[in-house]
Amino acid sequence: MYRLLAFYLCPTLPDVINKAYGYTIRSAATETELPRKTFPAVCPFSQDEILDSKFFPVTAEDE
Repeated sequence: MYRLLAFYLCPTLPDVINKAYGYTIRSAATETELPRKTFPAVCPFSQDEILDSKFFPVTAEDE
């Protein structure tokens, strides 16, 4: 029973990513003094990209 309960209480990776992204947006908005709406509302990177140690985001300006 405890394993089942622990399974339901543990956050899933997408939940952790979403929560961390929310904190990141608040921090970035405070640090840059830009409004929060300047940043994407949801994390623009997939779970696979986040976990890929070789992934580095590239913007159109970088190309």
